[in-house]
Amino acid sequence: MKNLAKKIVALASVAVLTLAMGLTAFAAPSPVAGVTAVTAGITVAPLASTAEAPSLTDTKVEQVITAAGISMENAQVLASFEITGTLPADGTVVLNYAGITPSTKLAVLHKPESTGEWQKEEAVAGNGTITIKGLKELSPFAIVVDKTTISASSPKTGEVSTVAVVSLVALLACGVAVAASKKRA
Repeated sequence: MKNLAKKIVALASVAVLTLAMGLTAFAAPSPVAGVTAVTAGITVAPLASTAEAPSLTDTKVEQVITAAGISMENAQVLASFEITGTLPADGTVVLNYAGITPSTKLAVLHKPESTGEWQKEEAVAGNGTITIKGLKELSPFAIVVDKTTISASSPKTGEVSTVAVVSLVALLACGVAVAASKKRA
């Protein structure tokens, strides 16, 4: 009876450890949904509150997005963030964002403190980069894309094949344990 209890505890331990391997990784979230600054002296930080982010239902924001050639049915806000630091003399800021390609249709929205309204800034999509030109001040920004033109994919956070192999090994171990106990009896 004592051996049976040990086998049950061992089997339960194997089952718990095997199932735990399949859990999604709980990584810390990216500070600003994948946006990083390339330009020296510039920092990208989250907005103080989600209320500061542009709303796709706001009439003014909708006008700015459609003027950029992006249909509202395909519009997606990739990131809303604050850019701080020292603005270069030419007013150009370069950001990294995985999945952006030269064919990505995008609009960089900017809400200058001077106007308090979202407006489109001149921006060029590159291979994983967005170059914003002609800035006069740094303040809240948002990247809006035509979601049919971006190739971003989520990073893989779990490994299914490992779980399958460990599960198979655990099942075989249980089979061997049961067969060995029947031979003894």
